[in-house]
Amino acid sequence: MIIQDITSKRGFLFLKPKLVLTTDKKTVTYPIELTPEQTQSLQRLKGISLITFQDFSKISQTLENKPLLRILQLTALSSDPFSFNTDVKQIPRPMHTLGRKNNGIEFYAFSLNAASFEKAVLANHQLKNHLTNIDINLKNEEDILKHLQEGIKSIQTYYDFELKLGVNFNSKSTTEEVLRLLNAFNLVYVEGAVNNEQEYEQLKPFEQTTFIAVSPEIYSSFKTNAAILSFLPLEQLAALRTSLSTNLFYNLQEGEEYVPVSLKIPIVKIPLEEKKIIETLIRIKEELKPKN
Repeated sequence: MIIQDITSKRGFLFLKPKLVLTTDKKTVTYPIELTPEQTQSLQRLKGISLITFQDFSKISQTLENKPLLRILQLTALSSDPFSFNTDVKQIPRPMHTLGRKNNGIEFYAFSLNAASFEKAVLANHQLKNHLTNIDINLKNEEDILKHLQEGIKSIQTYYDFELKLGVNFNSKSTTEEVLRLLNAFNLVYVEGAVNNEQEYEQLKPFEQTTFIAVSPEIYSSFKTNAAILSFLPLEQLAALRTSLSTNLFYNLQEGEEYVPVSLKIPIVKIPLEEKKIIETLIRIKEELKPKN
């Protein structure tokens, strides 16, 4: 893929502003208005060839503005997303954020054996709606997880797969409290639960049944059985995808849908505001279907 042109169109009346990126594959747009100076600086990218994920470093080396770098890399990726990894066959499994307390602790639901992406999303949504019946900021983690377990029991009979629960403790709970909840609720995913190797050693007996996810920075200090990635320049993410020998999750944000798909990251964490993300993932699923 070769970047041929980059322009910015200003909004007028009912027309939204947009960045227009033209490659030798197709023209793609991103809903953002750039300043004339930004548009002019992007002209330096014309003629750049992107064949592998490492080629995205050419964009990183040219742009110092990190938000703009993210937009340009995502827009370029969407021009020909599967040429960088021709082995992509499916979209990731969805792990939905069911709720977030004011202290940052989050609760998740996902299935490891759902054959249908759409059914997994529907089940997660039902459990998410069930959680709205209580004010989670007035409840402790144990009471919230009990409520979610009750919700799983009420909807489980409608599906041929299991729903599992996860928690991001956001470094707000002691290791003893995390262990107690792991024992009581068979959590399959925990995040923000360990910050050093000593804490991880205490959770290690659960490695066979629970993903104990940490950031790549923490993983570089001591190895765990899961890591959670967020957006970085694509050449860096691709390098992490290769170097991290563990189970991978991706903290998905709107506009990044092609990233975990093209990198073949198996499970994506979906935020509370997720309608557009789900719609895009379903569209990508259709794009991946074999052409007649």
